[in-house]
Amino acid sequence: MVEDDFEAARAVAIEDERPLLINFTSYTCVNCRMMEVQVFAQDDVATALAPYVEARLHHDASTADARAVNAKIAETIVQSQTMPLYVAVDPGTGEEIARFCGLAHDPAEFVEFLDGASGRER
Repeated sequence: MVEDDFEAARAVAIEDERPLLINFTSYTCVNCRMMEVQVFAQDDVATALAPYVEARLHHDASTADARAVNAKIAETIVQSQTMPLYVAVDPGTGEEIARFCGLAHDPAEFVEFLDGASGRER
């Protein structure tokens, strides 16, 4: 996972030939914290996340520069300010593959999204 540096995450994804997962989050977002603590911690979700390079972009990043860059990515790439928002992106083209908006009440929903976006079958 790369925090608050989209270009670094994209470079790693290109170099490693892995899909890129943009995780739009916020330190103060209750649903974001629930996803990271309750959903991401599930073994099947961790397995489904493994093929990805995650760019965890905080709307309330610690520096003004990071906040501005993250807001620009939200505006131009995914055209949404929703949180949490997970967008699988082809790192080479920057094209969106799939998106998952909001809180997953069942971790299997999130696994299905991740597996489908990465082309992985179980």
